[in-house]
Amino acid sequence: MTRMTEWDIQNYLEKIYKVPVVEVKSVAKCGRLKKAPGKQYLIKDEDYRLAFVKLPSGMKFTFPDLYPEDKMEKRLTEEEKAIEEAKNFAKKEDRIRNRNRRGLPNWFSI
Repeated sequence: MTRMTEWDIQNYLEKIYKVPVVEVKSVAKCGRLKKAPGKQYLIKDEDYRLAFVKLPSGMKFTFPDLYPEDKMEKRLTEEEKAIEEAKNFAKKEDRIRNRNRRGLPNWFSI
């Protein structure tokens, strides 16, 4: 985020990730200008900030596992259940809506 200062970045890393930070340098970069595909006007990518973080000597930063496999499998099964429920509900609604119109395709409706 371009609004974060070097102090904000340092506090973020120390409080959220519990990483000791020695120094932070940051540079605000402008987004690229490019022509919209098939159009006559320009569009601009969002601006962004590059942060160069210096850690204490001997310290290695490893990214945390934000999406562990066991939670992802659980989330997928919950999503699959919701999708199945939606499909069953749609089939039930189609049967109720089209019960007096046997032989007509589903897309042929008012």
